[in-house]
Amino acid sequence: LVTGVQTCALPIFTTSGNHTWDVNCTDQDNASALGGQRVIYVDLLNPNVTANYPKGNTVNSTVSFNWTAIDNMDTNMTCELYINGTLNQTTWASNNSARIFNVSGFNDGFYLWNVTCYDNGNRSNTSTVENFTVAEVPSIALGNPPDGNRTTDLNWTLFYTPNDNSGSVANCSLIINGALNQSNSSPVQVGSENNFTLNDLTNGTYTWRVNCTDLSGNEGTNGTRTFYVDLDGPEINLKI
Repeated sequence: LVTGVQTCALPIFTTSGNHTWDVNCTDQDNASALGGQRVIYVDLLNPNVTANYPKGNTVNSTVSFNWTAIDNMDTNMTCELYINGTLNQTTWASNNSARIFNVSGFNDGFYLWNVTCYDNGNRSNTSTVENFTVAEVPSIALGNPPDGNRTTDLNWTLFYTPNDNSGSVANCSLIINGALNQSNSSPVQVGSENNFTLNDLTNGTYTWRVNCTDLSGNEGTNGTRTFYVDLDGPEINLKI
């Protein structure tokens, strides 16, 4: 050999694992030296990736994806989450531990998903393709009148603000004392205050709530409130 950079062929490895190597050189005066031990990591196995959840489930607009990646060597892997065949997020997973990853903003509908994970040797594997359905009901926040309001007024305006993950609500209905009273006569404004008007009420106690249905047919409601139309003055009993 001559002085300078030399190359040599490594053996063909047939098993995964850590392999150490070193070089010992001896000159013509029988003086020798070692180059310093180094390690080669040989990985011949792909990771295993299992999709745990959701698997045919019906969920809300924020989905908690759950998968497990197992590798023979690495403690962490890079994982790509695909929704309907398109890359949605790149994240990580610890070896042989369930990875829970939340994704928000889904509209109502049917979706496919899968995960591909890569180990440090760039070997990869992909989970099975699973599905889920997003069906989130509208939420309704009631405004005025506050619960328990009491007045002599016979005409009332009841305010409510609907919201839905799709950004649209097909219709809303006012329920008075457990029965349908009326439905919206104009398009519902999502994220804004809407109202129903009641006229010519009589003396008594009234409960009210609002039901709203989105474009996918999912119906949501809110807690019930009470108001009072009080036309009776107090009774005064005089005793002599």
